[in-house]
Amino acid sequence: IKSSLKLLIHRWSAANKRETGENIHLFWGINKASLLMAKDIKKHKSSDTIIFVDIDNEQSESGENQASLTRLANTITATNSEIEGLEELDALVDHCLNGPDFYNNTTSKIDIFRELGLNNIKHIVAASTSTSFYFFSDDEESNILGGLSLQKDSTLASGALDKYKIFIHASKTAGHELLDSHSMYDTRANAIEMKLIDSSYLSVAMLKMEENKDCLPVKSVTVDTSTGLVDSKEFISFVIGFGTTGREALKFLYEFSAFIGKDGKIPFKCYAFDKNMEQMEGYFRNSIHLSNDELYLINASSDSKIFWDTYHELVCRINQIVITIKDDNKALSLAVNLLKHAIRYRTGNNELKILVRCYENHNESRMNTVADNLNNSVKGCGAKIYIFGQESMLYTCDMILSDKMLKDAMIFNYEYAKTSPDQDKKLEASPLDQWKKDFGKAAVEKLQRDTGISLHHAIIEINRQKEQNISNSLHKQTKMVLMGLNSSNVKHFAKIIESRDSKSIEYTNGSDTHKILLHNLARTEKERWNASHKLMGYSYAQNKDFVLLHHPGIDQWDNCDEWTRSYDCNVVDTTIKLAQTDEE
Repeated sequence: IKSSLKLLIHRWSAANKRETGENIHLFWGINKASLLMAKDIKKHKSSDTIIFVDIDNEQSESGENQASLTRLANTITATNSEIEGLEELDALVDHCLNGPDFYNNTTSKIDIFRELGLNNIKHIVAASTSTSFYFFSDDEESNILGGLSLQKDSTLASGALDKYKIFIHASKTAGHELLDSHSMYDTRANAIEMKLIDSSYLSVAMLKMEENKDCLPVKSVTVDTSTGLVDSKEFISFVIGFGTTGREALKFLYEFSAFIGKDGKIPFKCYAFDKNMEQMEGYFRNSIHLSNDELYLINASSDSKIFWDTYHELVCRINQIVITIKDDNKALSLAVNLLKHAIRYRTGNNELKILVRCYENHNESRMNTVADNLNNSVKGCGAKIYIFGQESMLYTCDMILSDKMLKDAMIFNYEYAKTSPDQDKKLEASPLDQWKKDFGKAAVEKLQRDTGISLHHAIIEINRQKEQNISNSLHKQTKMVLMGLNSSNVKHFAKIIESRDSKSIEYTNGSDTHKILLHNLARTEKERWNASHKLMGYSYAQNKDFVLLHHPGIDQWDNCDEWTRSYDCNVVDTTIKLAQTDEE
């Protein structure tokens, strides 16, 4: 009753201030992820309005929703702790017996809010300046169907579509990614943009950020900062649990451990363990282009003899372990046992890093405490546990709404465009404008016209280019470690890179030592780029083919012409420029 009155009052208030409007955040369903997201919105966007819709997902025998007070009181699904969270947020709350996904088979426009008995919310949303919709339940299919249904809502379609955005928690599977991409790029579509929120992808992406730089593979090897070379015979890693997070972890390790040693690229080996590996191996192995001696997919659990025998054999040589077992208790216990075993048998100077994903929010504090206490008690013994992927760090304005990774990638793309060897057009006024020009719908249409490829393959190619900017931005910390870049020498390197023409690889200023270092960094960038494309399934061919995934750039630095190598030098130079900007 209290919530209903509060909604009614807010509806009329919103109608009276239609000219000024308000920003709405509407959550379909109540769970920990949505509450964490709403809490961060409240913290950083205190003037915005937060609305929760409690969904029962039941229907009467006749198939018609019943909205009697008795029925409503008997079907509230929120727990006591969730209700307390809603009160702390001062959120508006309504209830319905089905969510938008109930209307997923509708082919024409439909007034979903009226059908669900959410008339007050309908009018509040219509009067808003902007509304973000969130489907953050664990049921990915329901989330996607709900988003697709909202795209057909007649109330939303009658307004400006760009004032609405739909955020959907779902894994970046092949089918799901198409929904995300086509809602942004399909020039035939006239629907609200949907953005896929993949917690597995984000949890691993956070490992690449500056605040987690101790987790980077470059921190698990010995680096000669005078040359940018890594003093290691190989980079060995374990991935335990090969679900969506485990597969993202492999990609992270492979791309970000693409180092150069005195004899060339450092060999990579990853041992991935999962008790259901036989069901995963076939498609995954054929979707990437890694050799069998780089990736070992082993059908075994972390309790098995083969796992512990393999670990014991490699314990002195292994660099990094990533545990992505969904049972937090089992994962933490395994990490502790692996650390104890490493302390007992491991030799060498490099610290073994054991990264453990935390899946459940209520386990965060305990897992962090156990890891901190153990790490402090064995400091200097050659192994350390890190907890990553905590929900409280994933579901934030910075990661979801502001999209920090995308913003940083835009800045990188803008700075890179200033000196790109094929930059033949006027630079746009801002990083955002340049991004829209390089990767917007017009870029997709132009690519189709120039190459004659399908819309689908044009979208994939534009996404590939975007992902490279994200990777280059996130790889900045790795390059800085390799060259020992810091506040005391960044200005010196910034002067050296000014002496190189964008279409050349020669630096006319600086010592021979510094020139060798910068070229080794460019070689490293080349190997990172190669690795990222092998993970996408690309292979070398003389002619680029978007369908067959062929690319002439997948080759050794020494085999490439100067034009191709200049791209790698430009990435290194852009990294140094941005590092200088950060210092200033």
